[in-house]
Amino acid sequence: MSKSSQEVRTLIANFVNVLDDRNTSGLLTFYTNSSIVRWSGNSGFQDGTYEGANDGIKLLYHVFTSDMSSIHGTVSNLTTNVIASETVNATSGCT
Repeated sequence: MSKSSQEVRTLIANFVNVLDDRNTSGLLTFYTNSSIVRWSGNSGFQDGTYEGANDGIKLLYHVFTSDMSSIHGTVSNLTTNVIASETVNATSGCT
């Protein structure tokens, strides 16, 4: 596994910890205004595509975390693919 892939796995673990803390502003540090989140699954929340850290993604996490008394995320089926020297695509499930 490449060093870049290892770094992404560490970032994802940190992300899950911040999600578990329901820290919306902390979650947004993982995104830029050109980021895209595709939200789907059995979350009880609106499936869809949310764009931009300060727009759609902020709203997504604000509503999602404010509706929960506690969150415990577990990453499953994490795959990473180095697509350029400094770019790693990561796909996973989170339960």
